[in-house]
Amino acid sequence: RCLMPRVVLLLVILRGLLALGSHKHNLLPSAIQLQVTATLSSVTRQNGTASRIDVLVQEFKHSTTRYYVYDDDDVTLSGIREKACRDAKPWTWKARWGTRYADYARGEIRWLEALESHPLRTRNASDASFFIVPIPIGATFFWGSQGGEERVNAFRRIINGTLFQRYPERHIAAIATTEKVFGEGWWGLSKKELQQFKPSTVVRDSNIPLFNNWLIQHGMGWCELPKPPHVIEEAQYFSHVVSMGFGGEGSKPDNVYEPVTMEKWKNKTIWFFYHSRTSPSLCNSTIFRHALLPDSRARNNLSGNSTSNNITNPALFKHQPVSIGHDIPYEQWKQNFANSKFCLVIRGDTPGSRSLLRAIRAGCMPLVVSDALPAYQPIYSKTLNYDDFALLVREDDFIK
Repeated sequence: RCLMPRVVLLLVILRGLLALGSHKHNLLPSAIQLQVTATLSSVTRQNGTASRIDVLVQEFKHSTTRYYVYDDDDVTLSGIREKACRDAKPWTWKARWGTRYADYARGEIRWLEALESHPLRTRNASDASFFIVPIPIGATFFWGSQGGEERVNAFRRIINGTLFQRYPERHIAAIATTEKVFGEGWWGLSKKELQQFKPSTVVRDSNIPLFNNWLIQHGMGWCELPKPPHVIEEAQYFSHVVSMGFGGEGSKPDNVYEPVTMEKWKNKTIWFFYHSRTSPSLCNSTIFRHALLPDSRARNNLSGNSTSNNITNPALFKHQPVSIGHDIPYEQWKQNFANSKFCLVIRGDTPGSRSLLRAIRAGCMPLVVSDALPAYQPIYSKTLNYDDFALLVREDDFIK
């Protein structure tokens, strides 16, 4: 609910960018100037993104559609939610990898709570057009029992219930954004049980079926061979996948929040923002993620002063100052992020990036370098195209 208005407000920035670029001293790099022109043309052709969102909002206001959210505690797992919200320790999750999923889990809970409190919710299942299963799946891995009994029992309560057995195709059966922690190897359900979800819908961080089609169209294959198990299981157990990307980042209270107006955006003093780890990434993404970072010699020379690691080759940027580099203190990172006009969103181990919704929340125009992102995480795909709310730069053009 907090992201959609921010997309509208970012369009205010787009409308003003060409005016900035037309000044005597051109304030926009030529590649970005072209991207802005293309974006504004797209918006104009479609009668304005803002107007489309306004229409959608009005439809919601006057809609007679209602949905039902299961409310028994064996499904909502209020005790686990409470532990998640205060980040109770110790975690049930013991692996050294995947600790970021705890944040994703809290994002799932914020979505569920928003759905539970929305005026379109009905308490009468017979009045509902569709049904939402509010199991806090991600949270059960961090704050549930070691064996995941609460999660397993909650799912079984749903699939054995009359409502699900009568209307499986009308169920949003899961909001599950913890990437690989998905399906048979993780949820604790048998293949036979999972197959009962086939007609239903799942909300995910990615849309793997759409991404697979994109790979086929472009003559490409998965960089991870063989395919990760969750990829196979999504296609096997769910017919309908909806992606909200790493949407929890957009509502995370710790992330920078800046109201978006043209005046505020013009007053930001940093042109470009991008900070990344120096270690390599998977799937041939290191070349993109490190393209703007200081070279290894510069990093070695600056190793004794981490606050000075915010450097890059000035020749790469016509407009200064920029905040691009690595290893700056967190408070400085937040301050620079909030004070930047354009935030680079560069693909990493996957085409997705948590930086996208962080940038929108911070009032910073996303500059996306990830060709597959609109297919991998097609957020708001029925309402918006990516170039309605971000600037897209092809990976090949970025390297050039």
